[in-house]
Amino acid sequence: MSSIRLLVLGAVRQHGRAHGYQVRNDLEYWGAHEWSNAKPGSIYHALKQMAKQGVLLAHEVAPSTVGGPPRTEYELTDAGREEYFRL
Repeated sequence: MSSIRLLVLGAVRQHGRAHGYQVRNDLEYWGAHEWSNAKPGSIYHALKQMAKQGVLLAHEVAPSTVGGPPRTEYELTDAGREEYFRL
C-alpha cells in the first residue's frame, strides 16, 4: 500500500487540493497503472482511508451544475506532508 499512498499523496500535493478523479487522471497520465497496483478502486480507497487517518483533509464541494453527487476534494495535512516526504 505504500506505493499507492505515495502516488496519491504526490498527486494531491501537486494540485494543492484535488478530487479523486483528478488524482486518478494524474496516476493514469504518469502510467502508474502499468507499473504499480494503482487501480481506480485502490485510489479511491486510499483517499478515504488517509482522510480517516488524518493524512488528508476531506472537503465536500457542491455538485456540478450538470448534476451528479457532490465531490470530495482532498488536501494534505501536516501529517500528510510528513508522510509524503518520509515515503
